[in-house]
Amino acid sequence: DWIMWIFADLPFTYAIRVLDVYLLEGYKVLYRVALALLSLYKVSVASRVAHVDDFRRDMKSFVENVSRHITVEHLLKKAFGIQLPPRKELHYLFNANKDALIHRGILQR
Repeated sequence: DWIMWIFADLPFTYAIRVLDVYLLEGYKVLYRVALALLSLYKVSVASRVAHVDDFRRDMKSFVENVSRHITVEHLLKKAFGIQLPPRKELHYLFNANKDALIHRGILQR
């Protein structure tokens, strides 16, 4: 579902900039932007008094209103500040996570 935060929930101008950088740089940009959004969300939740009952709904609302927290330029700068493992390790982690979800019956093949 995390990819939907980027392309369905981000404001249009943010999504277009992310798509532009994605076409230039590749899929690691999507991971970086998602991690940057999670980092910003974590700060947002920590500053609120209320408890979050529904993470998906709360995250969707946060991403839709991300312009209140950060400009698109700063979001991309923050995203590119995140170091990711090499592609081989990302592929391994993705498959390991997918297999674990399938084994638990959470995800189907």
